[in-house]
Amino acid sequence: MPIIKYNRVEAYLGSLDEIPAGSKAAPAGPRFFLICGEAFLVRQAFNRLIDFLLRGASREFGLDLVEGSTTCMGDIIEQATTFSFLSTQKVIAVKNAPLFSSKGPSSEISYSKTDMDLLTDLIEKGIPEKHTLVMTSSTLDRRKKIFKTLQTHGVV
Repeated sequence: MPIIKYNRVEAYLGSLDEIPAGSKAAPAGPRFFLICGEAFLVRQAFNRLIDFLLRGASREFGLDLVEGSTTCMGDIIEQATTFSFLSTQKVIAVKNAPLFSSKGPSSEISYSKTDMDLLTDLIEKGIPEKHTLVMTSSTLDRRKKIFKTLQTHGVV
C-alpha cells in the first residue's frame, strides 16, 4: 500500500470514498494506518483520518484511544481483535507508539521484539472487518521489518 505525504491525505481519502463498500472489484480500504512525523501535521492527519473512518458516527462509541508508551502490545492486539457490541465501525488509535525507538540506557520506552512480532502477525493475518488500527509515531525507520510489513499491508 502507499506512503502518503501530509499534503496528499485529503486526495487519498477522497479516492477511498470512491470505492463502494463491499464491492468485489476493490477492497473496502486498508485496516491499518501509521501516521508519523512532526507533531502538528500528525495531529491534523490523525483528526482528518478519524473523521473519515467514523463518518459521522460518535467518537464516544467508535474510537478507542490509548497511549502507546503506557499500553502493552497485548492490550492493543486484544482491542483490535475484540468485536464491539455495536455493529458500527471501531477505530483503535494508539498515540505515540514507540515502534521505531531502540531500547537503550535512555528513558525511552520501546516495544520488544516479541511485541513487534505480535503486531506483524496481526497485520499480516488481517484486522477484523469494521475494525481499523491507527498508530501515530514521531519517528520512522524504513529499515525495520515492521515498517516493511506496514507498508505492504497498510498505509503510512
